[in-house]
Amino acid sequence: MKKKVAWVSQWPVHYHVPIYKELNKLENIDFNVIFCDDITLKGYFDSESQSKVGWKKSILLKGYKHIFLKNMMKNHNNDRNFFTLVNFSIIKHLLEKKYDVVIITGYMDITFILAVIVSKIIRSKIIFKGETTLRDKKDSFIKTYYLKFFFKYFDSMFYSCKGNLDFLNNFSSQQKKYYAPCVVDNNFYRESFLNLKSNRSKIREKLGINKYDIVLLSVGKLYKRKRPLDILKAMKSLKGLNCCALLVGNGDQKNEIIEYSKKYNLKTILPGHKPSDEVINYFIAADIYLQLSDYDPSPKSLNEAMNFSLPLIVSKSIGTCDDLVFENKNGYKIDKGDISKIAESIKKLESADFRAKLGKESGKIISNFSIENHVYRMNEAIKSL
Repeated sequence: MKKKVAWVSQWPVHYHVPIYKELNKLENIDFNVIFCDDITLKGYFDSESQSKVGWKKSILLKGYKHIFLKNMMKNHNNDRNFFTLVNFSIIKHLLEKKYDVVIITGYMDITFILAVIVSKIIRSKIIFKGETTLRDKKDSFIKTYYLKFFFKYFDSMFYSCKGNLDFLNNFSSQQKKYYAPCVVDNNFYRESFLNLKSNRSKIREKLGINKYDIVLLSVGKLYKRKRPLDILKAMKSLKGLNCCALLVGNGDQKNEIIEYSKKYNLKTILPGHKPSDEVINYFIAADIYLQLSDYDPSPKSLNEAMNFSLPLIVSKSIGTCDDLVFENKNGYKIDKGDISKIAESIKKLESADFRAKLGKESGKIISNFSIENHVYRMNEAIKSL
């Protein structure tokens, strides 16, 4: 008999769609997604990236069963707070459907609390699935007490990386934890790499990149937490090395980046925010991928870069750093804000042959972080309940 499984999600996210589709193929479960809002379908202005964000229904909603609940909170514009999601209709839905397993993907909204309460009443098994990691700043007493109280009602939990496991263990020592790795659609990105790599010279030429430029790529919002200026500061300290910063994204530091580049005569390309089917060209053009954030639980662009066989320079504050980056094997780990270490790591990767060697290892490592592996591990956990 199939187990009825519900995944309670904030709203459609393109990174989750391949996971939903794969779960929907499983013969032992009746899989359903419960969306609490449709903001990503309508589109919204993201204040961090200074861009309008949204995706087509054809991309987000095909290939799996789903419903949308009415959110009482209107016009929240993805401003994350306790009252962003208020879906009282989830009570009736869960009482009627009586799912065997309910997957909860957050802890900061009214709806998730209601889902836990109702699931306990009807004796559904509850699994927590979220990718948060611990921050350098200690959590407040109130948040610590709340998370310990909230998590004790779960039957088990999924963790996506070592940083995520540390977070969960910090607030929930009793529940069994199942590993479901942080993933992107490797098939799409790997196929894109194989199809486009022969066009690398043309793509670089179109972007104004010289043959001997070492292209330092970062994909993400151009704002303080992501530390895009650290790349330029490292370039400034490097003498005799032809570097080009390729920063794909938008944000409130864009003008500062432009001014800094002009002041120190640094070659910087700012193409703006790009969708997945366009960002692949920038991965093809790159020589080194950098992820230097102050805090970033599981940046999917890091996984994407590895599918393009790029060597990495990654901040130790990244949640997936210890899972994906191995010193001198496929890249280098740096303390956040350590400009000299960033510059030193770029210098080590000056040789094209050495970059190719480390990049090849990135491709091997990321092959284990697949949608198929993620769903297999989720299914094993669901079977055990």
